[in-house]
Amino acid sequence: MIPSTFSKCLYIHYQKFKSDGSNTHTQAFNEHFSQLCDDQGIAFKVVCPQQVLPEDEDAYTPSWFDELKRSLSQFYLRDFKDLLINIRRMLTEIRLLKAEQPDIVLTRYASNSLSIIWACRWLKIPVVLEFNSPSTEQTSSDYRQLTFFKKLYSNQHALSLANGAFGVSDAIINDAMLTNKGKVTSTIANGVDITLFTPKNTGNQPESSTENAPITIGFVGSFAPWHGLDILIEAFISLLEEGLDVHLLLVGFAKPESRYLLSPLTSPNIAKHVTITGYIEKESVPQFIDKMDIATLPNTEDYCSPLKLFEYMAMAKPTVSVSTAAVEDILRPNEDGLVYQRGDNAQFKAHLKTLITSRQLRESLGQSAQTRVHEQFTWHKNAQNVMELLERVYQAKVDS
Repeated sequence: MIPSTFSKCLYIHYQKFKSDGSNTHTQAFNEHFSQLCDDQGIAFKVVCPQQVLPEDEDAYTPSWFDELKRSLSQFYLRDFKDLLINIRRMLTEIRLLKAEQPDIVLTRYASNSLSIIWACRWLKIPVVLEFNSPSTEQTSSDYRQLTFFKKLYSNQHALSLANGAFGVSDAIINDAMLTNKGKVTSTIANGVDITLFTPKNTGNQPESSTENAPITIGFVGSFAPWHGLDILIEAFISLLEEGLDVHLLLVGFAKPESRYLLSPLTSPNIAKHVTITGYIEKESVPQFIDKMDIATLPNTEDYCSPLKLFEYMAMAKPTVSVSTAAVEDILRPNEDGLVYQRGDNAQFKAHLKTLITSRQLRESLGQSAQTRVHEQFTWHKNAQNVMELLERVYQAKVDS
């Protein structure tokens, strides 16, 4: 007889770069879900690669053979490579599952992790998928892809083989459900650790803030091209040229392919108003957000549930963000922060000016944002929602 509740869960993912937002997500989820499992007497184990520091990434210089493989991968070869990786991993994962004997498996889905779904089906172990992007975003438009592989690696196909799934936004889960009506699914937004991301200062003012100090405009992230750093930099330089007393604080690490975005900040008359921290460990990020008067999210993909947004809000910072459905499910416009329409850079700058000139508005938006996050979007709440989904999936398996 199968027990009505599961007693062991395995979480398998293949994220390895510490500078990626996905690493922040997996590490935070691991910590809080593990604690929840401990509280409920459920065995929980994480299987993942060794984590790599940004310095290790930066120090690596691709060889001519690496460059050749990268070039050839644009012509259908990457999909064949992923298929071979999946077949090889499936054999390894079958041995792993036989040794661990979990009641249920949770995995962060990507084209190179289809293998764990195959392995779970082979051993008749229920598997739940975590989707972080829709199928249409999984492969860059720079790569050519056969229709067979596009379908094989799609979220729709993956969900058809799995027992359930959750996505971080409605856009993602609706995409996966297009051909999977009746599957156990849920939208579960990301979260924040409110014990770590808590302001040390009251009144939403940085420690160094005085009536004569510059207003610090901040951004946290990996400086990826799609983060809209160019929009922020353009607005900041324009504010300086208008004579406003502002400072730009960029918290994060720019990979080589993104460093061109920072070039407008190198001139001496601009650079003296800018601080770029470089890579910062997660535990130290709050102290830098604490220095900000205004936080920014200039751009994000429409389907994203941006980690930085939760962190800003938890730190009671007023945020100027691009408007997307997923963002506005988290940050209520004109209540928790200000939003602008993508492409309207003048509106983005205008919102910054509004906050620069109104300390009262900065404080009211920040306090409202913090309250909302505490009530709705902690990692503990995220872990509870995932646990409820796993229980539903496992119960459906028992009843079938």
